[in-house]
Amino acid sequence: MRRGILGFWIGVALTYLILTLTASSSTLDVDLVPGEGNGIVVAERVDQGPLGRLLNPGIATVGTLRLTKRNWGLVTTYGQELGVTAVRLAQQAGTQIALKVTLAIPGALVGTNATGREGGALVWTEIPPDAPLWVRTRAINWPVVTFATVAIALSFWRRTG
Repeated sequence: MRRGILGFWIGVALTYLILTLTASSSTLDVDLVPGEGNGIVVAERVDQGPLGRLLNPGIATVGTLRLTKRNWGLVTTYGQELGVTAVRLAQQAGTQIALKVTLAIPGALVGTNATGREGGALVWTEIPPDAPLWVRTRAINWPVVTFATVAIALSFWRRTG
């Protein structure tokens, strides 16, 4: 019986190690760059990482967006940063530009500089003077947590039974 319980816990430890080592992340970078005439070019990079950002910097961007999702097995974290350079420059020049950005993002809010909420969405109605618009959330993977809890409970139940 003890050998079976030991085998179970070794399996739990190996599963946790595999989940940790195979944690995945996705990153989307979008730059809005002035194009020819009055045009705008949208340059997108998916999962390019910091090196891709260094090799392809967003010079003279009108705005930038970075969305990151990291899956750690039991927990998934989300983050977004939105920089709207053109609006900030216009505001510094004394021109008021109306702005409204809404974002519906999964998970519990960890931190943000949003100015309000509309239902489940975060809302920004102005550009912060010293930072991009940003948000961080964390979502718990309840099916994995439930499965692990049931497996642990069964392990203890079989041990006492």
